[in-house]
Amino acid sequence: METQKDVPFDFASWTGRSQAFAMVSRQCSAAQAECLRQIRESGHYTALSPNWDDFCRDHAGMSRPKVDALIRSLEEFGADYFRFSEIVRVTPDTYRQIAPAIADHALEFNGESIPITPENAPKIRHAVQCLRADLRQSQELASKRLSIIMLQAGFDSLFSDMERYIAGSPNATGIAGLNGLVQYSIDHLKRIRHTIPKP
Repeated sequence: METQKDVPFDFASWTGRSQAFAMVSRQCSAAQAECLRQIRESGHYTALSPNWDDFCRDHAGMSRPKVDALIRSLEEFGADYFRFSEIVRVTPDTYRQIAPAIADHALEFNGESIPITPENAPKIRHAVQCLRADLRQSQELASKRLSIIMLQAGFDSLFSDMERYIAGSPNATGIAGLNGLVQYSIDHLKRIRHTIPKP
């Protein structure tokens, strides 16, 4: 039975194109990334190199981590990532952040649908910068809100422990100690309240 590895592959023409794009632009099209993925999964590279690392370096013109990263981007984002990168260079992390604003080969920004075409590169670049800035601001606000939630969780845990302590019918010494702890907490909270900046 013929396996995928037995299927002939035109390495001569592929490696020529691959090395050309690697040396000239250091960019990769979706078709080239798909070709690399098929070569890796089928094992065809063993016809030219003893291992995948050597094939990437000697015949794809890139390091193995670079090739593997391109294949991961193809599998995660599809061809849209490569079309976008041909117009505006972005890392996979950046593309992941702005992907919700991309639909129908256009970037949605400030109510405008910007077609992803070379002539719109300056507008797209500006939009990407703004979208990333907005995202960073939202993440910072979310981080601050999360900190407040964590502080509240600490208080809730403390209150719960105190209520369990009371439910255990403490003796006179325990009751006096608990009252002292409550007053201690109130005094500290009052001091903290006076240090909170005005909005």
